[in-house]
Amino acid sequence: MSQNSQFINLRAYTTASMDFGLFDIEAAVEQSKQNPEEYPSTFAITERNNMFSVIDFYKHATAINPSFKPIVGIDLTFCHEHERKIELVERGQKRISTQTESTKYPLLLLAKNEQGYQNLCKLQTLFQRSNKADRITEKQVQEHKELLNDIIVLSGGNNSYLFDTFLKWQNSSSDEHKQQLFSNIEQHLQFWKEHATQYYIELQRDGTEYENDF
Repeated sequence: MSQNSQFINLRAYTTASMDFGLFDIEAAVEQSKQNPEEYPSTFAITERNNMFSVIDFYKHATAINPSFKPIVGIDLTFCHEHERKIELVERGQKRISTQTESTKYPLLLLAKNEQGYQNLCKLQTLFQRSNKADRITEKQVQEHKELLNDIIVLSGGNNSYLFDTFLKWQNSSSDEHKQQLFSNIEQHLQFWKEHATQYYIELQRDGTEYENDF
């Protein structure tokens, strides 16, 4: 990183995300105005599964510092679903049934422009209208692939599907299980490379065990 480079925060939560954060937008923007050499005049607000603070973020930020450039995003929950066959016994008779299992995971989405912002709003609506109102399934992503246009997708850092699967791989003693986990990672990466116009693996340095290995 060069001497003139500044760290830009792409992940922040206000009280709109309840337990996830207490980030003070006005104080942070004021800092960027008073000390522009240390604090960049841009950062992102990325609420957890909502965009309730976006309007206030934009209004307050540009009112305090007209040169400030708000980055709008959302930390949104997605879901991978797969079917598993199970054997049931009813009245002494065995039968095979199919059970749908799901794995939820977060992704960080950032709008590149006005169209990206509109697409984030539509994705949030899709999330709220889902059957359980707590996820967007990968099938829905396939059906609404256009909503990922003009959006940067980040894999989620140390609470992501990738990192969680990596930890399972790291701690597994079974070669067969490790191979399956590695295959899961490959499939996950392939899916998002195919459906997101810009997808990046997010790395975080917060002292989490195995982060360097990851």
